[in-house]
Amino acid sequence: MTLLLPTDLAAREAGLDDAVARRAAGAQVWNPPAFGGFTRHIEQRWAAGWPTEGLLNDVQRLALWQQVMDDDPATPPLLAPQATARLAMAAEDLQHDYRLGRGAPLYTQEQRLFQQWQSAVQTRMAALKVLPASHLPQALLAQPPPATPPAVQHAHGWGPLLPSHQALWTHWQLPPLAVAPCAPPTLRVCPDRHSQFRAIAERVLHMLNDRPDARVLLAVADLDRHRAGLDAALTEVLAPWRHQPGLGDRLPWRWASAQRLRDTALASGWLALATLSLRPQRSADWQTILLNPALLGGEAALAAAKLDSRILDEGWTQLHAQELLTLSPPSLHDRLAALVTVLEQAPRRALPSDWQRHLLARLRAIRPLGATQADSHLFQLERRLFEASERLGQLDRLLGPVSSAVAGQWLGEVLNSPFQPRVEHGQPILIGTPTQLLGIPADHLILANCEAAIGSASPHPLLPFAAQRDAGVPEADPLLASAQARAVRAALMAMADRVEAYMPAVDDLGQPLTPPAGCPHAPHAVPDRRRRALPDPVMPEDDPVPVLRPAEQVAASAGTFERFFVAPLLTVVVDRLSSRPLPRRTRGVPPSVQGRLSHEALMHFWQRHQTSAALLALAPNSLASAIGEAVDAAIASGLQARHFGAAWIALERRRLISQLTEWLGHERRRTEPFEVIACEVPLRAQWDALPIHLRLDRADTVTAADGPQVLLIDYKTGADASPSGWKGDHLKAPQLPLYAVLARRLADFQPLGGIAFAHLKAGHPALSARTAWATYLIPPTRKAQTRAADLTWPEQLAAWDATLRDAATAIQEGCAGVDARRLTGSHAPYRDLVDPDVDEDGEDTP
Repeated sequence: MTLLLPTDLAAREAGLDDAVARRAAGAQVWNPPAFGGFTRHIEQRWAAGWPTEGLLNDVQRLALWQQVMDDDPATPPLLAPQATARLAMAAEDLQHDYRLGRGAPLYTQEQRLFQQWQSAVQTRMAALKVLPASHLPQALLAQPPPATPPAVQHAHGWGPLLPSHQALWTHWQLPPLAVAPCAPPTLRVCPDRHSQFRAIAERVLHMLNDRPDARVLLAVADLDRHRAGLDAALTEVLAPWRHQPGLGDRLPWRWASAQRLRDTALASGWLALATLSLRPQRSADWQTILLNPALLGGEAALAAAKLDSRILDEGWTQLHAQELLTLSPPSLHDRLAALVTVLEQAPRRALPSDWQRHLLARLRAIRPLGATQADSHLFQLERRLFEASERLGQLDRLLGPVSSAVAGQWLGEVLNSPFQPRVEHGQPILIGTPTQLLGIPADHLILANCEAAIGSASPHPLLPFAAQRDAGVPEADPLLASAQARAVRAALMAMADRVEAYMPAVDDLGQPLTPPAGCPHAPHAVPDRRRRALPDPVMPEDDPVPVLRPAEQVAASAGTFERFFVAPLLTVVVDRLSSRPLPRRTRGVPPSVQGRLSHEALMHFWQRHQTSAALLALAPNSLASAIGEAVDAAIASGLQARHFGAAWIALERRRLISQLTEWLGHERRRTEPFEVIACEVPLRAQWDALPIHLRLDRADTVTAADGPQVLLIDYKTGADASPSGWKGDHLKAPQLPLYAVLARRLADFQPLGGIAFAHLKAGHPALSARTAWATYLIPPTRKAQTRAADLTWPEQLAAWDATLRDAATAIQEGCAGVDARRLTGSHAPYRDLVDPDVDEDGEDTP
């Protein structure tokens, strides 16, 4: 006797429930009832009639469709042929599931092409004597109904049937399905999506504490998009031990939709092995294999990591298999040698079944197989991997001899099959979409993401839209989709003892969501242990930024003042709240590291050659040697090989040597003798309650006509800086004026006579200065207009002092004005924090 259920998952759960109940009653059953999903029963009923056709699996069917599309001269060039073949398969299934006729008018080239491809596919299937699963209901309708129809389990727990299944249901004279009406549950509205999942996890924990053997169904609409967030919330509340070694699979929940086999580490490693050849391979391809713990574990994993580090340090971008074998340590040599031997035996073209045996040989060469049942998970994974790979041999008749690249592509396709290993501990929580959980009785049913969905029609592009809408395809009409979702939820609630429903108040973008019509709802009450008393939000003009307190431990840098003169708000956001945009990813050595290396290399050089006389005395060969020593010292302390590799370090060394050679050649043109008296020295000060921490790049004592003068120098390796930024109340470049204001009170820098930017820009080195004794430190190569300074040097220092102290006071008082138009360049990300319609005075702009 067969008992029908909506899905195979419901059938498995019913079988387990029946076995547990009979064992608890002490009964011995020789012929247990057969529980089966309706779709699976259709296949079994069709096979029991000894048909002349065979059943075509999804991989074979995909290969057939793709072959037809490739052979059709009318097929245009396709960016993704395999994805297009999958789309065509889905269209054919939709035709048979909803019994769409083929007489509807076709309006697009895609629809006409699909009909042409479908005719060719049907012709080939007839020649091969095969059928896909979606054709079986139509085939069974042509047969007489069974003498003994199957029984229906839980007739009130079925959702809407597909039209093809409904026709077969009527043909077999099965009892009608009816869902008993039930009152909708009270909807708990949480602040956001994360709060919803957290509340659900805490509620499930409470349920299981009260009744550990309860079955909890968690039905989540749009599960694929929110699976990661739900999994994180469940881990935090229900499985805090998950990230401990050896406990990662001991979870109290399971998913109705299993993970793909190819997503496991062993399968992904096998796919990486399938791409190898005797030609040079990218280092990244070898890295994927060497660092895969499922391929190389234990002591081999440590040896593989060392080999990968050696490849990186020596700057290999491509490696031949023999070159990798030469670099490998002794503990890996035998495995890699066996892999190279198998690669040498690879055919140019072969049948898929031959490729399956060859690719298995590659896997066995690098990793011994044959896990025992003592390691349950690995044993199940290996067995499932072999079973799936055998489907590759079923493509011989369809594909014929293929290349290694095509074989690897189809290996990935057969490894798309699901893999959900059985575990030895209880998993009372079952998570899935509402449709996946149909027909399963539950002690507790939790419905998540219950907000009213407001969507648009998304009909299948290869089928006429009107035909889909008239046939009742839910994707073709939002009203049909909404009605089907309600019917599925009603069937789920009919099978549960207790039902709870949750939804977030806003979506992921902060837009408010609407509860479903007719469903009572209430705000979710946060448990007392998590409740916090928070003040009501107020507008910024009613909630001024508080003054800077010592407890904040904020120390101002040169960047603090630079940000203040751009927009005072930036000092609050960056210096007080430590909020910064995400850094941009760069290839090679980041610009910030390059700038630091330039500073350190110049420091090492001037520590050995302190005066201009020593610089001028160096012969070209001696100068090159001194620069190389300084660069090597900087790289040794500031650039680690394990982070960047030998190739990038070599390129950076060449760049530094070129940069220092050009710059020191420029400094040899300075007219006054000088001595470097300080390099990379800290400057500390305290202005009221604001600590100031700076680092001075360099200070020179210059022998001017009026006597010795101290010159403060700041290296610029990135953006250009101009002395014009030292003028006015809004200093665009406050760094050197700030150095000067602090250094003029220090005895080591007396008499202080000037400041200068040292531009280390390739091809355009420059020394831009403001001094008390000269306009130019290096004579310009062409005649330039000179303009006398508006202020004397002492007056300029006093003006800078007043401007900077006013800025320090404003920073301490919490000044947070902003003009969005000034937030450009590196400050542009902060424009998202500013209302574009409000100026820095808080007034609406016209």
